[in-house]
Amino acid sequence: MKLRLPTAAILTLASNATFDPDDPNFAWKDEGIVVRSNTEDIFNAIDPAVARTSSVKHWMSLANSGAVSNWLNLIPPPAR
Repeated sequence: MKLRLPTAAILTLASNATFDPDDPNFAWKDEGIVVRSNTEDIFNAIDPAVARTSSVKHWMSLANSGAVSNWLNLIPPPAR
């Protein structure tokens, strides 16, 4: 049986050079979509948690309504 989630969702990334609002370089930048889910997926792109393994791979866990964890391997984008 395939579980159908009621809604679609997206996770986006925002970056900033500093967390100090008084710094002249303080400015949030929209880095775009990291992951998207829709009603056909078995996970929902909400409640992310990120982990790094000893081999320095990054993984993101996403919420679902079952007992199975959904982990995505985060691959860095090419250098700009």
